[in-house]
Parts: sequence; structure tokens; C-alpha cells
Amino acid sequence: RIIRQRDYYDLWGDIFNGIPWFKKPYRKFVAKKFG
Repeated sequence: RIIRQRDYYDLWGDIFNGIPWFKKPYRKFVAKKFG
């Protein structure tokens, strides 16, 4: 379960890393959601 979640995070991370203005809000969102 954790590994799958990690893959999911990495997938969206790669996508959103291509959008500079989205990077920070995404990090905050992930920290709330998974952190």
C-alpha cells in the first residue's frame, strides 16, 4: 500500500514539477495529505 502510494506521488510529482507555479501548493497539499 505504501509503495503504491509512493509511485502515485512520484507520478504526479513528475507531472506537476513541469508546472513551476503549481510546485509549492502541491508540496503543501502532499504534506497535509500524506505527511
